[in-house]
Order: sequence, then structure tokens, then C-alpha cells
Amino acid sequence: GLPPLATRELLPAAGYHFAPPGGIADSDLARATAVRVRLQIFDSNGEAPFAGKRILLNGRDVAGVPASPANRFHDWHEVILELTPEQAGAIGRTNTIEITNAGGDMWKLRGVALAVRHPAGHWVASRPDPRSFSAGGEGWLYHEGESWRDKTPPIRLELPGPGSDGIGQRER
Repeated sequence: GLPPLATRELLPAAGYHFAPPGGIADSDLARATAVRVRLQIFDSNGEAPFAGKRILLNGRDVAGVPASPANRFHDWHEVILELTPEQAGAIGRTNTIEITNAGGDMWKLRGVALAVRHPAGHWVASRPDPRSFSAGGEGWLYHEGESWRDKTPPIRLELPGPGSDGIGQRER
């Protein structure tokens, strides 16, 4: 499985180094050049009738939830989805992600996080949400965390402002 969430990075370590501490100003949020949504999935079935799970960012449908790899179905799998600023819509200091289910699939997710590419080229990321969300109900063998059925409760993600101890990363 994956290491504990506290030690995971939103972006792969290869090709990146930590930028000096800092976040992103409101004026630069409007000029972000890319957006990433990161989550870990477990048992996400991509076949009918379970396909069609969606990710909503600030109420806007931005992407589908992929299926877990066949060889890692009963294990955590990290997903990083790339969005253009046009796909993502308006990104603010505080953002909300909601995930929908399809066909009553029993699966779970955790570690939801958001990152934006600063106009200067480095990434600024929210801290991952520490909760797990299980769509399988408490009777499901792999249940953990908060139960949900059709849509997760809103997951609030805060992008750090200037002068904070932001988790920004800059490409080499």
C-alpha cells in the first residue's frame, strides 16, 4: 500500500524540488496556468453500471473518477488528474470538492488535495484532506471513515496565501 498520507506529496518527487515557503496571492490565483486534483481510490469499478463517477470542483463537473487498476483492485491507488484553468473554472483561496458515486458501487477514497500552477511556474498545493470516505456502507468488508452513498460531503481545501508555509513545488 501507500505510505501514510502525512508523508505523501501531491506531485511526484522526480523532477521537482521544494520551493521556498510561500503560497499564492489572490491576484495570481486568477492567472493559474494549470490545476491538479489528487486523490487515492480503493475498489473503484469502471464497468457498467458503476462507471460514471464524477469529481465536482466548486460545484462544477470537471472530471471522471477512473477505475482502480485490475491488478490493484483491493489496494489504494493514487490518481492525479490534470485540468486546464478553463476546465477547472474559478479557483479561490478555499475550494470544495465533491465526488459522486454511480450504480451503488462499493468503493472508497481518501487524501483529496488540490494544486495550482502559479504564473511563475511552481506548484502551490492544499494539504490533503485527512479523512477517508466509504461508499460501501458500514457492512462493507473494506469500510473505513465516513459513509456516503450518492455524493461525498463537501471536502474543503485551502490554498495557502503569501507568507504561509505553503507546500509549493517548483520544476527544475
